[in-house]
Amino acid sequence: MHALQFVQEFAAFTGQDYASLRVVDRALADAGLRAKAKGKSMPDVTLDEGIMFLLAVLANAQPTRAAEAAREIAAFRIWDSRMGRKWLGLLARMTRRPVADMSSITLFEAVTAICRGFPKNEFDWAEISLHRGGSAFLTFGRTLDPGAQGDAQIQFSGSAETRQPKFLTDTRTALPGLLRWISEHTSSGPA
Repeated sequence: MHALQFVQEFAAFTGQDYASLRVVDRALADAGLRAKAKGKSMPDVTLDEGIMFLLAVLANAQPTRAAEAAREIAAFRIWDSRMGRKWLGLLARMTRRPVADMSSITLFEAVTAICRGFPKNEFDWAEISLHRGGSAFLTFGRTLDPGAQGDAQIQFSGSAETRQPKFLTDTRTALPGLLRWISEHTSSGPA
């Protein structure tokens, strides 16, 4: 699905204003975070581009700063996790990282791995929240009942060297169905 259609359907799915979302999408394209159309050829939105779009929307930054906000949030690293061995091993396998190296996984890498896991039935649901103060939470599980025993939650934060993101002025959450929707409405890109 090309970018205009993706943004239009994203707006319909989330109930957000299409015109505002188009401005965010254009900022991402201008910053090189989404492929631009070439002539009459409009490339499909990739999973990576869909996730960056979601992060930009969740950041709720000024549209002209959407790309900068998405890049900053995408680079958040694992700060704390509430994961059982099963989830830790699965996330390590899906990100192709050793378990001992899990603290270096970025929010972008974890969200991408989870979205790629939906078609394989690795996960039933996932939810991402950005919190005022500069942290993000990624919660996921195998049941369709978020909060059920066996769910995993990972907290991500910017590095100690980075300032608290000014654009995170409130808590914003992408509910469980949105990450699955993105995985189903984007092309897979490189695995």
